[in-house]
Amino acid sequence: MSHRGCRETNVDHRVRAELPSLGDHPIRRLRSALLEQLRVPLELSTNDVLQAGGEVTTEVLCPDGAALHEAEVLNDAPARHAVDIGQDQRRLQSVLVPGSPSGWHLSRCANRCYGSAVKLCVIGTGYVGLVSGTCFAATGQRVICVDKDASKIKRLRRYEIPIYEPGIEDLVEENVKAGRLTFSTDLASAVRDVDLAFIAVGTPPTLDGEADLSAVFGVAQELVKHATHDLAIVLKSTVPVGTNAQVQRLIADSEHDVQVVSNPEFLKEGAAINDFMYPDRIVIGVRPGHDRARRLMDRVYHPLNLSSTKIVWMNPESAEVTKYAANTMLAMRISFMNELAVLCEEVGADVQSVRHGVGSDPRIGPQFLHAGPGYGGSCFPKDVKALVATARRHGIELELADATNRVNVRHRSFVVRKLKRHFDNDLAGKRIAIWGLAFKPGTDDVRESPSITTIDFLINEGCEIVAHDPEAMENIREIFGDKVGLVDEAYDALKGADALVLLTEWREYQYPEFDRIKELMRTPVILDGRNIWVTYRLPEQGFEYEGVGIQIATS
Repeated sequence: MSHRGCRETNVDHRVRAELPSLGDHPIRRLRSALLEQLRVPLELSTNDVLQAGGEVTTEVLCPDGAALHEAEVLNDAPARHAVDIGQDQRRLQSVLVPGSPSGWHLSRCANRCYGSAVKLCVIGTGYVGLVSGTCFAATGQRVICVDKDASKIKRLRRYEIPIYEPGIEDLVEENVKAGRLTFSTDLASAVRDVDLAFIAVGTPPTLDGEADLSAVFGVAQELVKHATHDLAIVLKSTVPVGTNAQVQRLIADSEHDVQVVSNPEFLKEGAAINDFMYPDRIVIGVRPGHDRARRLMDRVYHPLNLSSTKIVWMNPESAEVTKYAANTMLAMRISFMNELAVLCEEVGADVQSVRHGVGSDPRIGPQFLHAGPGYGGSCFPKDVKALVATARRHGIELELADATNRVNVRHRSFVVRKLKRHFDNDLAGKRIAIWGLAFKPGTDDVRESPSITTIDFLINEGCEIVAHDPEAMENIREIFGDKVGLVDEAYDALKGADALVLLTEWREYQYPEFDRIKELMRTPVILDGRNIWVTYRLPEQGFEYEGVGIQIATS
């Protein structure tokens, strides 16, 4: 290895260096040299390297800027290491270590004090809690996931995952076997030794659209009741503005210093693991003076914040509004395009062309501009209504957000209106095949799915419904029972069908055998609710085909 002499080091990027064989190398005398040189314990950010048995750790910087962990020096670790040094590890003070090779430095971090590993628990093993807890464990941290549902915890311990999310099953099993992830129903025991407690319980909507915060408040009180030391409580659940302050007041009588942090999630169902491990932003709301909570949050997210800073620091109120604002803005784009789709059909325009033309503007971009049957899922409908309700509680009318919800509710009947128009307003006795029940591909979630509203409408019109979905059929069965026929093979839904309605654009539906479809159906009518078959020239193949807001050539 070449050495280029002593220098100040300020590293904010990933580096890799070839380290020499340690053997009898002078650097083995590092420990005594460090103590002699500094005469104080060192507390440094170390990321995904050993924690030296929980003791305070040190890092040595080679001339190329790579970090060699003290534990590796003392234990003759392999010669090649990839070490990450985070963006926030600034103001590094370099000192020459006596007896070390020229150019090797001891780095003391001026603004980060990391000792033993952070211990954390996640309360709630629903979608957000399970994904968050598992992904934290995958970064090397020890996590306890807690849920009061004993049967769910038993299933999780057997690696039976209660949600559908690509990759989560393998990740859970891997981290449980590695000893980093455990599941428990005992909140009192779980909170005894943790530094951070993430609350990830449900906040379902009430009748007036507000979020039901009873579970959040209940967990916060239990955490304080059983805490044995200072603690940071992290609100991961989606909560309206002011909740952080409410929780802080609720636990004000705690005998320990309990600081409440807001850390909303931005996970997309079907891509949640990737979103967590490679975030586009990590929003953290911390109050002034809550320095301990800020250090802990900085530390627990450090493995996800290496090559560039992803953390957006703000006060808790701003973090709470950010979550609702982001989801409402995305929902707003969808509702706007669905309204445009209706206009396009009336005036002879094509919403697909409009989407391309509008989305090509870099100020707007192409995302969330697809017309369809309306938005659904556990987030957009609930969050839009909650934001409107919160604003009204403060005497403010968010008219755009309110209109976004109204448009979405109205648009859910769009598919049925098209079918009624096609069959001269008489759907009684018609057999309707539906492909796609989840609110979007990549999940089994049917909460607020357009399929539910569509099925309700069609049943009320006297239709027979036969449906297929790769993942969501059991959830639909729980809602409709035997009112909806569910089949394991998509093509079986088409036998004798008067119309096929596509509601979810699963990959397996995107290029079907149209000859087979036509042969199975009683009448070859297709209503493409996602515009995925526009380019297949289906009218030329003998189908009566309609999309959403598009113009179809008939010759």
